[in-house]
Amino acid sequence: MVLHLPLLSMKKHNDAVKFNLQFTSLDKIESMPDKLRWHRYHKGLYQFEVAEYLGVERQTYSGYEEPDRDFCPPEHIAKLTELYGVPAEDLTDEYNLFIYRGQGKQVIAKRKELGLTREEYAAQLGTSSGNLKKWERDEVRMVKRTWERYFREDNSG
Repeated sequence: MVLHLPLLSMKKHNDAVKFNLQFTSLDKIESMPDKLRWHRYHKGLYQFEVAEYLGVERQTYSGYEEPDRDFCPPEHIAKLTELYGVPAEDLTDEYNLFIYRGQGKQVIAKRKELGLTREEYAAQLGTSSGNLKKWERDEVRMVKRTWERYFREDNSG
Protein backbone atom coordinates (compact mmCIF):
# COMPACT_ATOMS: atom_id res chain seq x y z
CA MET A 1 0.00 0.00 0.00
CA VAL A 2 1.38 3.41 -0.96
CA LEU A 3 0.28 6.40 1.07
CA HIS A 4 0.61 9.86 -0.38
CA LEU A 5 0.71 12.63 2.18
CA PRO A 6 1.44 16.32 1.58
CA LEU A 7 4.84 17.59 2.70
CA LEU A 8 5.19 17.52 6.49
CA SER A 9 8.13 17.57 8.86
CA MET A 10 9.70 14.11 9.32
CA LYS A 11 8.17 13.57 12.79
CA LYS A 12 4.74 14.75 11.66
CA HIS A 13 5.07 12.68 8.50
CA ASN A 14 5.89 9.57 10.57
CA ASP A 15 2.94 10.26 12.88
CA ALA A 16 0.66 10.62 9.87
CA VAL A 17 1.94 7.43 8.26
CA LYS A 18 1.44 5.43 11.47
CA PHE A 19 -2.05 6.86 11.91
CA ASN A 20 -3.01 6.14 8.30
CA LEU A 21 -1.71 2.60 8.52
CA GLN A 22 -3.93 2.10 11.57
CA PHE A 23 -6.94 3.70 9.84
CA THR A 24 -6.86 2.95 6.13
CA SER A 25 -10.22 4.60 5.50
CA LEU A 26 -12.54 7.03 7.22
CA ASP A 27 -15.36 4.48 7.56
CA LYS A 28 -13.21 2.49 10.01
CA ILE A 29 -13.03 5.46 12.41
CA GLU A 30 -15.68 6.01 15.08
CA SER A 31 -14.23 8.58 17.46
CA MET A 32 -14.42 12.29 16.71
CA PRO A 33 -10.77 12.97 17.70
CA ASP A 34 -9.54 10.34 15.23
CA LYS A 35 -11.83 11.62 12.48
CA LEU A 36 -10.51 15.15 12.97
CA ARG A 37 -6.91 13.92 12.90
CA TRP A 38 -7.60 11.81 9.79
CA HIS A 39 -8.94 14.79 7.87
CA ARG A 40 -6.15 17.08 9.06
CA TYR A 41 -3.47 14.60 7.99
CA HIS A 42 -5.10 14.12 4.60
CA LYS A 43 -5.10 17.89 4.05
CA GLY A 44 -1.47 18.07 5.18
CA LEU A 45 -2.24 20.59 7.90
CA TYR A 46 -0.68 21.22 11.26
CA GLN A 47 -2.83 21.68 14.35
CA PHE A 48 -1.83 25.35 14.59
CA GLU A 49 -3.11 25.92 11.04
CA VAL A 50 -6.49 24.40 11.83
CA ALA A 51 -6.62 26.36 15.10
CA GLU A 52 -5.86 29.57 13.22
CA TYR A 53 -8.66 28.81 10.75
CA LEU A 54 -11.06 28.28 13.66
CA GLY A 55 -9.84 31.38 15.48
CA VAL A 56 -8.75 29.47 18.60
CA GLU A 57 -5.48 28.70 20.35
CA ARG A 58 -3.59 25.62 19.16
CA GLN A 59 -4.09 24.00 22.58
CA THR A 60 -7.85 24.38 22.22
CA TYR A 61 -7.85 22.64 18.85
CA SER A 62 -5.36 19.97 19.94
CA GLY A 63 -7.80 19.14 22.73
CA TYR A 64 -10.40 18.22 20.12
CA GLU A 65 -8.00 15.55 18.87
CA GLU A 66 -7.39 14.10 22.34
CA PRO A 67 -8.88 10.60 22.88
CA ASP A 68 -10.75 11.55 26.06
CA ARG A 69 -12.31 14.69 24.58
CA ASP A 70 -16.04 14.29 24.01
CA PHE A 71 -17.15 17.69 22.74
CA CYS A 72 -16.40 20.12 19.93
CA PRO A 73 -18.56 23.28 19.73
CA PRO A 74 -21.08 23.28 16.87
CA GLU A 75 -19.65 26.51 15.44
CA HIS A 76 -16.23 24.84 15.17
CA ILE A 77 -17.75 21.76 13.56
CA ALA A 78 -19.42 24.04 10.99
CA LYS A 79 -16.09 25.70 10.15
CA LEU A 80 -14.31 22.34 9.98
CA THR A 81 -16.89 21.05 7.49
CA GLU A 82 -16.00 24.06 5.32
CA LEU A 83 -12.26 23.56 5.71
CA TYR A 84 -12.36 19.87 4.84
CA GLY A 85 -15.30 20.00 2.43
CA VAL A 86 -17.14 17.16 4.13
CA PRO A 87 -20.47 16.78 5.97
CA ALA A 88 -20.56 16.94 9.76
CA GLU A 89 -21.19 13.19 9.90
CA ASP A 90 -17.68 12.64 8.55
CA LEU A 91 -16.12 14.71 11.36
CA THR A 92 -18.08 13.85 14.47
CA ASP A 93 -19.39 11.07 16.60
CA GLU A 94 -23.10 10.59 17.36
CA TYR A 95 -23.05 12.78 20.48
CA ASN A 96 -21.49 15.79 18.76
CA LEU A 97 -23.87 15.33 15.83
CA PHE A 98 -26.76 15.45 18.32
CA ILE A 99 -25.47 18.77 19.67
CA TYR A 100 -24.61 20.10 16.19
CA ARG A 101 -28.08 19.33 14.83
CA GLY A 102 -29.74 21.19 17.69
CA GLN A 103 -30.08 19.37 20.98
CA GLY A 104 -33.09 21.50 21.96
CA LYS A 105 -35.33 20.64 19.04
CA GLN A 106 -34.47 16.95 19.39
CA VAL A 107 -35.27 16.92 23.12
CA ILE A 108 -38.58 18.70 22.46
CA ALA A 109 -39.44 16.29 19.64
CA LYS A 110 -38.74 13.27 21.86
CA ARG A 111 -40.83 14.71 24.71
CA LYS A 112 -43.74 15.42 22.36
CA GLU A 113 -43.40 11.99 20.75
CA LEU A 114 -43.84 10.50 24.22
CA GLY A 115 -46.79 12.83 24.91
CA LEU A 116 -45.28 14.13 28.15
CA THR A 117 -45.26 17.52 29.79
CA ARG A 118 -41.93 19.09 30.60
CA GLU A 119 -42.38 18.14 34.27
CA GLU A 120 -43.28 14.53 33.44
CA TYR A 121 -40.38 14.15 31.03
CA ALA A 122 -37.94 15.75 33.48
CA ALA A 123 -39.03 13.27 36.13
CA GLN A 124 -38.55 10.38 33.69
CA LEU A 125 -35.05 11.63 32.85
CA GLY A 126 -34.19 12.22 36.49
CA THR A 127 -33.56 15.93 36.10
CA SER A 128 -35.35 19.12 37.08
CA SER A 129 -37.90 20.71 34.76
CA GLY A 130 -35.70 23.83 34.85
CA ASN A 131 -32.73 21.87 33.55
CA LEU A 132 -34.87 20.23 30.86
CA LYS A 133 -36.09 23.68 29.85
CA LYS A 134 -32.46 24.83 29.47
CA TRP A 135 -31.68 21.78 27.31
CA GLU A 136 -34.72 22.51 25.15
CA ARG A 137 -33.62 26.13 24.70
CA ASP A 138 -30.01 25.12 23.98
CA GLU A 139 -28.92 27.22 26.98
CA VAL A 140 -27.07 24.31 28.59
CA ARG A 141 -25.37 21.48 26.76
CA MET A 142 -26.46 18.01 27.79
CA VAL A 143 -23.47 16.02 29.01
CA LYS A 144 -22.49 12.96 27.01
CA ARG A 145 -23.36 10.51 29.80
CA THR A 146 -26.97 11.77 29.87
CA TRP A 147 -27.19 11.69 26.08
CA GLU A 148 -25.90 8.11 26.03
CA ARG A 149 -28.47 7.05 28.57
CA TYR A 150 -31.56 8.65 27.06
CA PHE A 151 -30.97 9.80 23.49
CA ARG A 152 -28.43 7.54 21.86
CA GLU A 153 -30.13 5.79 18.93
CA ASP A 154 -29.34 2.26 20.11
CA ASN A 155 -30.50 3.02 23.70
CA SER A 156 -33.55 5.25 23.21
CA GLY A 157 -36.98 3.99 23.64
